[in-house]
Amino acid sequence: MSTARRWSWLIAAALCVIAIAAILIVIPTRRWHNGAPPIPDPLAPGLAALSDQQLAELLPKRSEFPASWAVKDELRYDSFGYFRPQPFHDGIGPEPAECSNVGELAVGASDAAVVSAYDPAGTPSFSYEPHDIRVTLAREFNRSGFDAMIKLVSRCERFDSGRVVFYAVRILEDSRPANGPQRFRIVKTRSTASGDARVARTEYFSYARTSRLVLRGYARTGNQQLLDALFDNTLRRLSAP
Repeated sequence: MSTARRWSWLIAAALCVIAIAAILIVIPTRRWHNGAPPIPDPLAPGLAALSDQQLAELLPKRSEFPASWAVKDELRYDSFGYFRPQPFHDGIGPEPAECSNVGELAVGASDAAVVSAYDPAGTPSFSYEPHDIRVTLAREFNRSGFDAMIKLVSRCERFDSGRVVFYAVRILEDSRPANGPQRFRIVKTRSTASGDARVARTEYFSYARTSRLVLRGYARTGNQQLLDALFDNTLRRLSAP
């Protein structure tokens, strides 16, 4: 190899080393500024970029519930992505099978913070974690999930479980204002052919999507008005400048 070619090769190699070093220097500089710790990437755009704790502060406060109720707050620790519940079918379950998840439908979001409340003096619950009202704030990761949920509900207005337990779903609201949250509310009633009052139940579900967040609400029989008030107050906090 001639001396000229050798020098050309060495110069090219040196330039490559300098370029790589520059990249390695620039990248940490963007994440570290004046010795401060690195800034984590936001979990999602809009209000969804807030931490779980910040989102929890937008949910209903304990003072908004009746004083005698037991109130519980939960954080979901910056969860990412979303789950899609699969239809449950064991031969005696709901028909059509896709209707088994009405009320617990996937909306393309991942829960960030939850507040639930239970009235100890109300209707007894056999759940290990009873709640008469639950309000959940979730980050939206699949923007088509909300509309997919609405379409499924429209296919499940009436269904049954083994021709013994019957369900009826009624849409209370399906609104899409140009300058406000998209909202969807339903009521689901459960009854039996024999009219057994122990099985009868009415449940209310409320949904809203705004700024890459999905707000979900649930209430058992007799608590719809309280849920509506808590839900509307939360939406106002989400919409505040």
